[in-house]
Amino acid sequence: YRGQDEEALVTPAGATPRYFPTPATRASFSPRLDYQLTPSITLQGRYTFTQIDQHGNGVGQFNLESQGINNTVTTQSAQLTETWVINARAINETRFQYTRSYQTQLASGVLATCNGSPGLPPTISVAGAFTGNAPGTGADCTTQNNYELQNYTSLTRGSHLIKVGIRVRGVLETDRSNSNFNGTFNFASLAAYQATLNGAYQANQYIVTVPVGNQLINAMNVSQVDIGHFIQDDWRIKPSVTLSLGMRYEAQNNIGDKADIAPRIGIAWGIGGGQGRLRQPKL
Repeated sequence: YRGQDEEALVTPAGATPRYFPTPATRASFSPRLDYQLTPSITLQGRYTFTQIDQHGNGVGQFNLESQGINNTVTTQSAQLTETWVINARAINETRFQYTRSYQTQLASGVLATCNGSPGLPPTISVAGAFTGNAPGTGADCTTQNNYELQNYTSLTRGSHLIKVGIRVRGVLETDRSNSNFNGTFNFASLAAYQATLNGAYQANQYIVTVPVGNQLINAMNVSQVDIGHFIQDDWRIKPSVTLSLGMRYEAQNNIGDKADIAPRIGIAWGIGGGQGRLRQPKL
């Protein structure tokens, strides 16, 4: 856990400068468990939780305290790994990971939630003086779910090291935003703003930016699943030279072309009697 206390200096025109607290905190913990299931199978599990809170973002200089935005990012991740020593020449490893991230940006001091910001007053912006009332960001919320499954097998046969593997990944993201749904009154000067308060209206005294869209239709869902598997043979031709040959195939649901095949070839050799190795880039 870590806490940080900061302050923003607010300096609106015609008013006494003042400080506004903008604290930030970070909390995280990550327990892990290792378990020997059998003499040849080992399990490892880990859970990670992290939460970051920042309050009063956006406050400072001409931006009044009412412009503060509270940001929160919460991330949870669960990982499970199984390692199976099949025999002296073969090892299989399976990994699974699930991560959920939830991020919110909510206007402070007003009723704002990820389901909407009812009755949020418009933003008032006075050039060279201040920006106040409610902020344009009422509620921005993003939820992302990721999962990934991997399985790899390594085999040794004489001078060959053969690797075979597969990976499946998926992501689902939901974004919800009602930014700028409250509209903005833009005043060219402090005098124009004061005249409006006094009921003395003149042409071009202010410009109104009206919200566009429906607060009931402000969510977007995006998802993607991809799969990739490969086979590779590292052939030690001689103690200082290794030839690598392989093939990889990948596909995903958002691309119509499924013929994504990538051949691999590479060579590595020792330099100067074991002083180092130089590897040819894979194609």
